[in-house]
Amino acid sequence: MAEAGEDDAQRYHCVNCHCDITMRLKCAQCADVDLCLECFATGAEIGEHKKNHDYQLIDDGSFCLLNNKWGAIEEVLLLDAIEQDGLGNWQDATSHVLTKTTDEIKEYYTNTYIDGVIGEGTIPQGFHQTFLDDCGGEKVPLQPSFTPVKLEHAEQLELGYLPLRDDFDREFENEAETSITTLSISEDDKLETALQLAQLDIYNRVLTERQQRKNIARCHNLIAGKQRQSSQKRKFSKDERELRSKFRPFARLLDAEEYDKFIVSLKREKQLKHRVKELVRYRKHGITKLEDCLDCEKVKDRRKLQVSHHIDYP
Repeated sequence: MAEAGEDDAQRYHCVNCHCDITMRLKCAQCADVDLCLECFATGAEIGEHKKNHDYQLIDDGSFCLLNNKWGAIEEVLLLDAIEQDGLGNWQDATSHVLTKTTDEIKEYYTNTYIDGVIGEGTIPQGFHQTFLDDCGGEKVPLQPSFTPVKLEHAEQLELGYLPLRDDFDREFENEAETSITTLSISEDDKLETALQLAQLDIYNRVLTERQQRKNIARCHNLIAGKQRQSSQKRKFSKDERELRSKFRPFARLLDAEEYDKFIVSLKREKQLKHRVKELVRYRKHGITKLEDCLDCEKVKDRRKLQVSHHIDYP
């Protein structure tokens, strides 16, 4: 049931226990019947309202999730702003989260999603500085020094790659340079200057992304011709090739050694799950000792041989 409060905001009360509620269950068949979660769970019935009536869950998003000063709606708006405007664009984020200032948004996101529990559980160790740089800190300068990839001349032609320059014939966002070739900075028009500086910033981000992609490819030995890539894949078993293909996006966050350890741990997990299923099957058959498991497998193999022998020689 709803009524107007002192601040002219509509407030709701549970018709059964009369407590104030923000998240409520509204009956779709009865007028002005709102229940709190506790009364709904107990199957409260009042007047013509019955517990089997259709209902609608209504929530104004005012409850808190991770911080007592941030409501659920504000959390969602903040994440939408990061997704749409990019990490570090705190000024535009204020147009989404109207109740918070730029400094509050930056401080909360950094403390909660990067340095907090969420960041510790999702961002690999050693990558925090990279994320903080994207949040508006000082940019990490590109390292010009690198070890050239050893490629045969035929592979260089196949890939369109120049090892000593670390350049491809067609780079990531190959046409990015065309957007800045005609720029001429003029201090007379501040709006035009701001637009051109924004174009330069976009181009710098493209250069950074290019270099990061090259670093990843070099780290994981991805700069190779088809023949060498095929020979590298043949070193792995079928299951490992499937795992590497399935979890390939994680290679962007891990170096080659960490990625190999990650794949090995996934293989071990799969083996342990298979072993657990086997032990559960033995347990269902009343087998509780490992030596009895071996005897069971021998009997099972013997029966398979007998069946196949019977089929081959009727």
